[in-house]
Amino acid sequence: MGKEKEKRKEEEEEKEKRTPKGVQRSVIEKVVEWVVQLGDMFERKVQSLYAEDTHFGFLKEEDLYHMFYKDRLSEEKGKLRSKFSELREKEKEVKEKDRLDTLARTVLGTRMPKEDEKEKEKKAEEERKRKEVEEEEKRKKEEEKQKKFLKAKMMLPMMMEKGISSSSFFSSFNSRGLHRDPPSPSQLTPPLT
Repeated sequence: MGKEKEKRKEEEEEKEKRTPKGVQRSVIEKVVEWVVQLGDMFERKVQSLYAEDTHFGFLKEEDLYHMFYKDRLSEEKGKLRSKFSELREKEKEVKEKDRLDTLARTVLGTRMPKEDEKEKEKKAEEERKRKEVEEEEKRKKEEEKQKKFLKAKMMLPMMMEKGISSSSFFSSFNSRGLHRDPPSPSQLTPPLT
């Protein structure tokens, strides 16, 4: 057991030596990030551009931090692959759901409402209600005009007795109904001479 502990301790010390610190670790992490995003060609480009720069020495196999770099790169690529696999699975699920919906509509001979259709139905219902309210308001205005017109028409015989001509009376109306209020009874009485 003593040998195993010593061996583990030596391995940990070796790993500790091969783990970069500070700026060097930041550079490695950033290069790993970019290589994962842009591919191995980016790694080769950095290697050729910064061949003499000590901060990028980890790209060479003989460098002390090269194994750390490769391990981190494998780790991040593995994460990317698993995310990609998850996305692919979700895409398959969505396609399967759409396929089943289409199949159900075909078999049942009906359309299954989707969210967009429900939203359209809701908007159509709101529009229908708005038009109903507008129609009701329009109808009430027409009724009011008719009432005023009938009131004025009932006053016509009284005006004729008083000597007011019907043409002057009806000039207050236009094709849309009453243009202004009919004259009051006090206006219909002729002046005393």
